[in-house]
Amino acid sequence: MGDTRRSDAEIITASVASPELFGEIFCRHHNAVFGFVARRIGVTDAADVTAAIFERAFRIRHHYRPSQVNSVPWLQGIAINILGDRLRRQRKDERIYLAIPRKQDSHDLTGETDNRVVAEQAASRINRVLGAMSANDRETFLLFALENLTYAEISKILNVPIGTIGSRISRVRTRILEEIPDLEQTTGPEAPGTEND
Repeated sequence: MGDTRRSDAEIITASVASPELFGEIFCRHHNAVFGFVARRIGVTDAADVTAAIFERAFRIRHHYRPSQVNSVPWLQGIAINILGDRLRRQRKDERIYLAIPRKQDSHDLTGETDNRVVAEQAASRINRVLGAMSANDRETFLLFALENLTYAEISKILNVPIGTIGSRISRVRTRILEEIPDLEQTTGPEAPGTEND
């Protein structure tokens, strides 16, 4: 038997008349949105920002396009706007574009701790490079490198042509490798900006 669960589009459309239904969207996608935010700014502030994202989504739900069956790209677009507003309010030296999630397990092994230190150092260097890039290039790259989205998915979220997505990602990769030539040696072949398509 097929999945009889209502699509996000159906729920959001119905929630215009019955606001309580929007809670299902929160339940379905809270963890995904929280993770999306935490990878940008860290866990500490992610809960507040995630709440703001869902609050804005609720307020503008009447603008939702019913043809978009899954609401995650829509929520990610809202997240990008809220995170952008947050960055603009911060001093340049306080901005974080890429956060390394904190490990919850307190029984961290020495090797894992060493890897974490290397990852934090690499993230700090990448953040400096990202800070010098345009917001469009930076966000496109982060959607690709952090969220593992395809060019088509990023194109849908940002509402720009796929060719533009490719150009932006290539530009950021080139800049990162120019500014941090030892990145692959430091972090291994999976370093952001070094993976193959």
